[in-house]
Amino acid sequence: MSRVYKVLVVGLGKRGKHHAVAFKNDPRFELAGISTRDPAKLEKAAAELGNPRASTDPLALAREIEPDVFCFCTPPTVRLPLIEAGIESRAKLIAYEKPMALSMNEAIEIRKAVREAGGHTESGSG
Repeated sequence: MSRVYKVLVVGLGKRGKHHAVAFKNDPRFELAGISTRDPAKLEKAAAELGNPRASTDPLALAREIEPDVFCFCTPPTVRLPLIEAGIESRAKLIAYEKPMALSMNEAIEIRKAVREAGGHTESGSG
């Protein structure tokens, strides 16, 4: 088998939970961690997902896990701080849902942060 990629999923609403389950069930990935603000939701999701590392602090968890994939499904108002957390954790891929940003200035800041970290940005459609 090829390499297994460590994944951190932040945000455990309907979409986030869907992504976490998909990563957990795919042998190419290890669901290494989950994070959400609600401790009760976090505890319940951890039990349902095989008890990966779990925390209400996504940045601390990202530092600990150093995921290959940093996936988040959160409201758009927290995009930039989570992208910065993904960059800081040295994730190879940062995946999140649209919109990319809430303003052109925020999009420019995201692009700048990713480029300064040595990466590049791509936009998907869907």
